[in-house]
Amino acid sequence: MGARVIFTNANLVDGDHPAQPGSCVVVDGNRISSVGTSPVDAVETDRVIDLAGRALMPGLFSSHYHGHGQFGAPAWVAITALKTAEETLLSGFTSAIAAGSPGYVQASIARAINEGIYPGPRITVSSRDLSATANNIDLLEPWYEKNESPFSNRIRCADGPDAFRHAIRDEVAHGAQIVKLLVSGGHGALTPKNRMELSQDELDM
Repeated sequence: MGARVIFTNANLVDGDHPAQPGSCVVVDGNRISSVGTSPVDAVETDRVIDLAGRALMPGLFSSHYHGHGQFGAPAWVAITALKTAEETLLSGFTSAIAAGSPGYVQASIARAINEGIYPGPRITVSSRDLSATANNIDLLEPWYEKNESPFSNRIRCADGPDAFRHAIRDEVAHGAQIVKLLVSGGHGALTPKNRMELSQDELDM
């Protein structure tokens, strides 16, 4: 455990109970060690923050996180993704589920965060967007502008159950913890929302 941070006079919002004014929360290293309304005796190494009635709440959780920053060269994707991770944490989000990961960058970003190299939220790493050929995202980029680089192609196309099995296993080998599938049109896509992008056999793979 590291040095303690003691938050006093907090209006605690925990998501389960009404706001609790006059709360005291002690954070020891990266763990909340105590929560209550009784004062805590501070020692010289403690950092005491008097919130003067301001709200204090647990970290937020993003369940749809596009943390890959911007598209471009591999180094640029990684650098902007690190900046996005830091800004996400400073905005109050301590956990995030990635929704697509061009260039497999999220696995490396999550590792850097987990090993304390760079600040950011706890990230559940996603695969690249996975769907069949000529799906709604695939149609956004003309075929003659495509190349095989995973950094320029945010989507991975596969066709048939066996191809999907291979693609998913390969995404997992690159660090994916969850797989993002584009199943239908809609959601700002070029194709109508009732168009199925995947066959049932591909979904059952």
